[in-house]
Order: sequence, then C-alpha cells, then structure tokens
Amino acid sequence: ADRPRAHLIIVHGLGEHCGRYQNYADYFVPRGYSVHGADARGHGRSGGKRGYVERFDQYVTDVKQRVAHIRSVDAATPVFVLGHSLGSLITLKFGLDHPADSRGIIVTGTALRDALVMPRWKRRVATMLSNVTPALKIDNGVLTQYLSHDPAVIAAFDTDPLNHHWGTPRLATEAEKVRVDLYGRAGEWSVPLLMLHGGADRVC
Repeated sequence: ADRPRAHLIIVHGLGEHCGRYQNYADYFVPRGYSVHGADARGHGRSGGKRGYVERFDQYVTDVKQRVAHIRSVDAATPVFVLGHSLGSLITLKFGLDHPADSRGIIVTGTALRDALVMPRWKRRVATMLSNVTPALKIDNGVLTQYLSHDPAVIAAFDTDPLNHHWGTPRLATEAEKVRVDLYGRAGEWSVPLLMLHGGADRVC
C-alpha cells in the first residue's frame, strides 16, 4: 500500500475510549491518513482501575511508546497527536516534554481549566484523599448533557458499556499538577499547535 500522508494518534477523554472516535477514521483514512488509537489505562478495554492513574506521566509514556512503535514501522511519515479533554492534557504534556517526537499537536475541548467550578475546600479534600485513598472511585461530576448539543451523541455515550463516570483523587491531583506545569513552562513550547474549543463548552 502507499505510504500515508501522515499518522494521526487519537488520545481520548475522561471516561470514554478510542472507539468513540470512529468519525475521525471515517474522515481521515479515505483522504490518505493513518489513524491510530488505544484506550488509556483505566479506560475502555485497557486494564487498570477505572479513572485512576498513579502518575500522570504514565499516560505520557504510553503516548510516547505508541509514537515510537509507529516510527519503528514507518520513520519517514510525519506523526501528529490529537487529544480531547483529559486527552488534551496528556497530549500537551507529551508535546512539552517530547517536542521532537511529533510534527504537530492538535487539542480539542482543552482541559486547561474546568468550566465546572470546584470549591477550594473540595480541592483540599481531593489532595488529602489522594494521599490516603488515591484510587477511591468518585463520580466525575460531568453531566452527559454537557458533552454535546446533539441528543444522538448524548444517547450514544450513555448507552456505551465501555464508558464510565468515574474519577479518583489521584487523577484529580495529578491533572492539576500538569496544568500548573503547562502554564509555568508555556514559554518552552516549540511544536506546531492547533487548539480548537467550543464557545459553549460547559466542561472545560
């Protein structure tokens, strides 16, 4: 087969899985792109406790390994990484820490700040629980009607057995550390970046 124009790696959002991005494959593959995805640990068909990660860098390492595998098979074709919501944090951290590993970064529904306001006391409790019971399953607080204005999209999310609504204290504190890191090191950014965000996003 002809070499693809580029490889596109999908990094999905919290509580979902890469199978929800079939529309990306349907669009890009006929146009000559190769689309890749894998469920993050604790999500979809991957192992691990739902909504839990010990260290955020484990997500980043998983993306780096995925890029390395693609490059081991096809080193001549550019690689782009696209992350949505939680996946946007993973993708931005990947781009910041490993700028030479992709041709460009794309993020949607970027989770640099929550649209859902969390009181300061809840953040303090999350930090305490992260140290005491880091894998405690807690509802992530995201209402599915906030995910889309399309009822069919909402229904598809609600009826998908691979989706979940869980977060954990450790994931919350690790994500917050990454946000601080991204803002603090923004001046180091060197990778071409496309950031797309809905003006009515009620989650991020």
